[in-house]
Amino acid sequence: MSASAASAWSIALEKDGWTARVETRSHLSAEAEKFVLTNTVTAYARRPDAEEELVATTDWHDVIPRTSA
Repeated sequence: MSASAASAWSIALEKDGWTARVETRSHLSAEAEKFVLTNTVTAYARRPDAEEELVATTDWHDVIPRTSA
């Protein structure tokens, strides 16, 4: 089993009935030879008198070599 950490955040802004919301999720794990990092960012928007809609999402997956003991 490796050490790991996870984080999730959400922020919303609103003005004149228009709303924007961004959610982020991150997961970091440490293995003997590498760190593994996964991130997701998702953005939503709602205009006045409309349903909330997904406007963007992106994922990153990085493997970072451990260079010190």
